[in-house]
Amino acid sequence: NTILDEYKKLVANTPLFNDRLKNIATKKLEKMRLDIAYPENLPDYVEKSNYFKKTSYVEKARGLYKAQNSWTAHNNNKTEPEKVWKQNLFTVNAFYYPQDNSFTICSGVLQEPYYNENLSEEELLGSIGMIVAHEIAHAFDSNFINYNHLGNFSYAWNEETLAKYNEWTAQIVENYTFMDFYERQNSGEKTLAENISDILAMQCCLEILKNKENANYKAFFESFAKINRFTAVEGFFTYRASEDIHSLPRTRVNRTVANFQEFYDTYGITKKDGMYI
Repeated sequence: NTILDEYKKLVANTPLFNDRLKNIATKKLEKMRLDIAYPENLPDYVEKSNYFKKTSYVEKARGLYKAQNSWTAHNNNKTEPEKVWKQNLFTVNAFYYPQDNSFTICSGVLQEPYYNENLSEEELLGSIGMIVAHEIAHAFDSNFINYNHLGNFSYAWNEETLAKYNEWTAQIVENYTFMDFYERQNSGEKTLAENISDILAMQCCLEILKNKENANYKAFFESFAKINRFTAVEGFFTYRASEDIHSLPRTRVNRTVANFQEFYDTYGITKKDGMYI
């Protein structure tokens, strides 16, 4: 709720939106459905499907996938579609759905390094807070900004605000078009929507920290870095650079934090340093 309230302030004050866009964005924040950790309802295809009777894992997975698609098609044709949890409970991920303006954070995320009841406020904001803020920010990324709170396309740009938004996103594309430390080229254009969400999430969380006396910004930034740590064989980074809509892990951290003055102040970054932009 703290993050949602901060986004309402950011939306009200942004020069990138005209009044109509601000109204649409505010309504999305007010009406956003939050599914956190465990669902109130599971779709009935789970109980009705006979996929449990299949003998192999592949057959079970195929049966569940078929039942899910059939149920989704039937549900979407209803006048009032049923609101249900769309992911496996144990998934270590979070999602925003523009179709019904809902945000889902699965219970698999509620463990270290993303969450621990002993973490400080700054560490929580840098970990689970950044995840929550990132998913909510997808409501305003380059893909979903023109969808209203009902999931309907609602084009609301005028010529002036569209030009401002395009200028802003062009700078983000340039910032994230970067030869990563893995010696893989990160595409700022392909990863634009995710990078927008990271930047907005960090802006939101830093605004929250400004209200805390003697805030530990170092703990915040390093908590964010920690949740993006990644280990994989070299070939996986080649695959990720070419296929994934997310920036490579170290690019995602370093190019995001370097947009904010608090990072420069915390670590004494100057023009002579590699992370200065």
